[in-house]
Amino acid sequence: MVLVAVLQKSEISETTAGYIGFAALLSSVVANFLIGGLGAVFPSRKKLLVVSFIGLGTVCLAVFVGEIEFWLPRNMPLVWVMVVLGVMSLTGCAPLLFDQSAEASLSVSEELSSTVMVMGVQVTSMVFTGIIQLIPDDQKPEQAEE
Repeated sequence: MVLVAVLQKSEISETTAGYIGFAALLSSVVANFLIGGLGAVFPSRKKLLVVSFIGLGTVCLAVFVGEIEFWLPRNMPLVWVMVVLGVMSLTGCAPLLFDQSAEASLSVSEELSSTVMVMGVQVTSMVFTGIIQLIPDDQKPEQAEE
């Protein structure tokens, strides 16, 4: 419901949105290996890497939102780059975050700390999904049946 409303407003087809999401998914897998490797090469700079990549991802997704809402001029190649780079940056630093959680909870086993972290992500996702369901649909009932 929400995605359809956003796509109609931004004049992006569902197929294009699917391709953008698929490219972002594939790039996040590659980014996990690359950013995790950077963390192994620069072990003393892990916190700086995390902050840098989260900042980069936030800026990229803010530019993407600006283009979707027509606050910035629309440039479809830039939309693709911003989404892919933003998702790469935010999801790619997951290995570094797992490593930081293991370091922060040194007296606790790594399995327990990573399990708690994964459970936290899942609970947050469920809460977010529940909140999304509460957003009213702008379509009238007779339009939804068509």
